Amino acid sequence: MRHTATVDDRVDFQPTEISESVQTYGLEDHSDTFGDAVADLNGKIPNVHLTDVIQDVNHSAKAPCGVPPTADSVRFCWNDEDNAGTTWIPQGLTGSWDADADGRWNGHQVIAATWYDDRGVDGTNRGSRITFVNYDEPGKPEYRHVLLVVPDRDGSFHAAKSHVGGVAWVGYRLYVADTDAIRVFDLHNIWRTRADSSHKKIGMDDGKAYAADYRYAIPQIGYYTPDRPLRISSISLDRTSSPNSLITAEYKQDRDGVHSPRPANTRIVRWNLGKDGKLAATSSAAYVTSRANVNGAITYGDKPEFVLTSSEFNRRPAWIHRATVGTSSRYTSVRLGGPEDLTYQPQGSRMWTLTEYDGRRSVFGIPLSSIGNR
Repeated sequence: MRHTATVDDRVDFQPTEISESVQTYGLEDHSDTFGDAVADLNGKIPNVHLTDVIQDVNHSAKAPCGVPPTADSVRFCWNDEDNAGTTWIPQGLTGSWDADADGRWNGHQVIAATWYDDRGVDGTNRGSRITFVNYDEPGKPEYRHVLLVVPDRDGSFHAAKSHVGGVAWVGYRLYVADTDAIRVFDLHNIWRTRADSSHKKIGMDDGKAYAADYRYAIPQIGYYTPDRPLRISSISLDRTSSPNSLITAEYKQDRDGVHSPRPANTRIVRWNLGKDGKLAATSSAAYVTSRANVNGAITYGDKPEFVLTSSEFNRRPAWIHRATVGTSSRYTSVRLGGPEDLTYQPQGSRMWTLTEYDGRRSVFGIPLSSIGNR
């Protein structure tokens, strides 16, 4: 018989329960809200191609590194500054396998991660950024950070202040989970910005563009908002659905984590993508899971199957769960703790995630067949 968990008397590791939901959710489409403002700024700021950014990397990652969740995982770590830093916190993850079905962007294999500015610099919050990792040589990954910004009404722009809990890269669009919305960034617009020794200046100044000393900035083009309360904590692409779809999941906290007997009733929602890569206004499926503390979710296949990440607190080991509709006790431990967003790489059938805790940050890809063997 189940009993209430206490600090000293905790119930066993609870299974993952997933059920289909009859609920339908809607999105209000504001996906081109900043289109005119971006077009105007494009005429004032040098514009570059994403391939230029991928080839203009300026940081070296470490590979392999860290403690892998499985022996057959591939992985890399950020450089010492990004690994140990307490200002920028990594959250979302996607890759060129999301951007294009062949798994590459103009011939390059790329991994992209989002971070939010948790502390700022001298009182200036720089919002959020995305990191493009040139992964052509898995043993020698290199990367560059790019600032995410939002156009102003007065012909300038400001920091995109967002938790950026998840990201999905679809063609030239970046869909970013922002708790109460899905932000949209169009990679046709990448600005070449000026150096700034203060690391604080963001926007237009005397006809010149600045992005807190980041060499490049990507402006938000628009956003989607749920038509009723629904947390958008993570986001991923499912290329195995027909049509392709985005999966959003919400984070519901429970300090007892995987040991809690209380079902979280976390909602996971599927949104179809049109041939133009734009989101449908109405959800095509919805599910509810008992799992709390969900940081990332992905579906694949006809059943479908689910992979979820969930965190424990105080830097304890965390978990990657594998399930279908029903009840499952399949999971894999992440000793580093803090796994976040998920992305699925069809080439090699790997699930990728990243960990957020400073000093323990790793990006790793696990063969799908190895998830759930504990």
